[in-house]
Amino acid sequence: GAMFVDKHPHLKIRVVHGNTLTAAVIINEIPKDTREVFLTGSTSKLGRAIALYLCRKGVRVLMLTGSRERFQSIVKEAHLESQQNLVHVT
Repeated sequence: GAMFVDKHPHLKIRVVHGNTLTAAVIINEIPKDTREVFLTGSTSKLGRAIALYLCRKGVRVLMLTGSRERFQSIVKEAHLESQQNLVHVT
């Protein structure tokens, strides 16, 4: 994306990566009063971003993953006050 923007400096549109757009659509489709979600694919790039965003908003995220290490690395990325909202499930 950056190369395209550099090549076209007078571009009048915003260039957005597909994963970013997908995450935005998913997040906007979740009802505002949701308190808990069950997230599969939660340690992928997209799942990770969604899990971190939701836990920061106070949503409890049940993260389905077989990898304890990948789950722990995502927990470390979360704000300290939000980490308890991330729950590892197998």
